[in-house]
Amino acid sequence: MGYSVRAIADSELVDWVSAMHTAFHSSSSADEVARFRVDARQQDVYRTLASFDDQGRVVGTYESFTAQLTLPGVEACLPANAVTSVSVLPTHHRRGLLRRMIGEDLQAAKERGEAASILIAAEYPIYGRFGFGPSTEQVEYRLQTAHAKFLAQASGSVELVSAERMREVAPTVFDAVRRTCPGQIDRHAIRWDVRLGLRPAPWRGEHETLRCAIYTPSSGEAPTGYVLYRVKADWRNHVPGGRAEVEELMALDGDAYLGLWRYCAELDLVSEVTAELRRVYEPLPWLLADARKAVQELSRSDFLWLRPLDTARLLETRRYATADRVVIEVDDPLGLSGGRFALEGGPDGAQCRDTTESADLRLGVSVLGAIALGGNDLGAIAAAGRVEQCTPGATGRVARMFAWPSAPWCSTFF
Repeated sequence: MGYSVRAIADSELVDWVSAMHTAFHSSSSADEVARFRVDARQQDVYRTLASFDDQGRVVGTYESFTAQLTLPGVEACLPANAVTSVSVLPTHHRRGLLRRMIGEDLQAAKERGEAASILIAAEYPIYGRFGFGPSTEQVEYRLQTAHAKFLAQASGSVELVSAERMREVAPTVFDAVRRTCPGQIDRHAIRWDVRLGLRPAPWRGEHETLRCAIYTPSSGEAPTGYVLYRVKADWRNHVPGGRAEVEELMALDGDAYLGLWRYCAELDLVSEVTAELRRVYEPLPWLLADARKAVQELSRSDFLWLRPLDTARLLETRRYATADRVVIEVDDPLGLSGGRFALEGGPDGAQCRDTTESADLRLGVSVLGAIALGGNDLGAIAAAGRVEQCTPGATGRVARMFAWPSAPWCSTFF
């Protein structure tokens, strides 16, 4: 049986969505979701790929869009190819369909000038063989309000606002945060409308009401933080035990962060606050008198995966914790971004060029993806046999260069 891979036509979007729903076990209406993707998300069919069998039926799906990815360093951002909606029907596994779709897309992304490709892996084992490495982690926390005694009081104030008002505030605050945090990506305007419920989404049922609150500093200047949350009420033996679920909390400074977390912890009729898609090292425990009792880490897992497409550009765009010069040889089985590169970088900038010099270190492109945002310890990866040291001490030198004071964090699911 022959298969073809190509961008879909507008008329094929419903079949494309239907195939994806089958693969992901979704019961949503394909027609409704297809309309949403056209009207609300403005999905680009030219970057929406499908695998077709010899009867013209969609048996695999794939989509990508351009996102601005933040790297370590002040305002160190570059365009990345964000991959999503990847699926193959269970009847068509192991026929090379994913390899064909991802190969075609990665080549097109490189030609567009996107220096890396990023995705959120539904299954861990799949994407390493295509050069992706897990580059950020996400944590789900629980704050038990009965034990949440804060050590300080914020100087500003928290105000409940409408979704429309939040739409004016949140994008500005978020954009300022994401430009300083490795791993974050930008958000298109239409996605804010959906996130805040200003535009209906077909998967959103009768959930609890989204609450919006902003933090304003005592100076009365523009808001410096916001929180989006829902509350699930619960009563047992006439005792309230509700749960506040933080969908997003962003703050430009420590005062806003403190004020917003205290607000959540002090909500009436709430016994716990949970927050998903949070960074690995939250300041929250350090705000509390008894963090052991008050805060628990419910889960921790990989989140954003990264695959270099232009190694030199990727490495010279970011900044480095220590100044050094090293030659790194990158093995890329797909032939997209491998080679030998002389990297000279430090806190103030970097240069990276192709070279014929002898390598100090050899590693696979997926390992480079894993350390590109500064969130994984190269020494641990080397101890697992994934790195070849050619010059004594090179692993430690590169590990110190690539490490970054703040762990990378992506708070946007796509």
